[in-house]
Amino acid sequence: MVIRKSYSQVAEKVLDHVGIKKKHKVLIIGDSYYSSFLRALSHEAERKGASVASYVVPRSAVVDESSPHLSNILSLIREHKPDYVFFTFKIKNWPGRMPIYDETLKANPDRVFVTMPGLPRKSIHKHLLVEPNKKALSEHKIILESKRGGLIEISTRHPTRGYLILHGRVPADKNFKIVNDSEIKKGSTVNLPSGEVFFQPLDITGEIFLPRGTHISDMGVVKRGITMRFTGGKLINVEPSIRDRRLASRLLAELDRIGGRRVCELGIGHHPGISLKEAKGSPLLIEKVEGTFHLGFGDSSEWGNIKAKGHLDIVIPKGEVRVRKLGTIKVLVNAG
Repeated sequence: MVIRKSYSQVAEKVLDHVGIKKKHKVLIIGDSYYSSFLRALSHEAERKGASVASYVVPRSAVVDESSPHLSNILSLIREHKPDYVFFTFKIKNWPGRMPIYDETLKANPDRVFVTMPGLPRKSIHKHLLVEPNKKALSEHKIILESKRGGLIEISTRHPTRGYLILHGRVPADKNFKIVNDSEIKKGSTVNLPSGEVFFQPLDITGEIFLPRGTHISDMGVVKRGITMRFTGGKLINVEPSIRDRRLASRLLAELDRIGGRRVCELGIGHHPGISLKEAKGSPLLIEKVEGTFHLGFGDSSEWGNIKAKGHLDIVIPKGEVRVRKLGTIKVLVNAG
């Protein structure tokens, strides 16, 4: 078996980051689009002494609850009982692969689940070899934990109205998780590349202006500006510029389709190796760009209490995020 040296280097880095060692049981699932990388991952895991099982889903395959691919993967999980599951698919295939993701989580809740979604093959080396800013990730998680029950202020500048501000709260209830996605522990889900701290904010109310360059999931980029108005954590109105009307209409239609007008996530990016330009079209990369923050809508059942049919992120490149409690203020983001 011939494996490109560059893929082997990336695979070794990924396995070291996750902590794969001798006698670990590893399951690798992915699209045939990534077959070369998947082979390298399997080879390097075996070289470390791990027991490896893998399953490659054909590029054009449709995977739903009745799919033989899903039943085959679940059989592998029952037989192999993996400690670590690696999961990687093309971003456009991601919605159609969600049954695999969901059922794998249910079948083996005590594993470490590693997702590598939507990585372009040409830049897979760069994105997986560069480490996130772990110091900032750790510091921001500590700050947010210390500010539980405190207030959140998210502000962006409107071109004619000055600063618009959203107000909310950091959950006091520890059943609402504050997640550093670079932390690896039993039962966790780890995104690679990692590089964000996120949680479900409560009672988001007020207005925010989405400036030019804001990325709305994989739908497109804001050209002039969109104003969003919230009450009680729910989006109630949008006011787009003329050039952004179509994008705003698509956004509202998608939020209504997934049943997701409530804010389910506030996330802060901390990966210095990803730029907005190269991550365009890949929401799970864009949200990790250092210096940005994002609002998530839809499902937050893994870290909060909102269930919906999907999840959508809006990544904002300019603005400020602050938390305050008992008279002390910490600025988490101050960009642009």
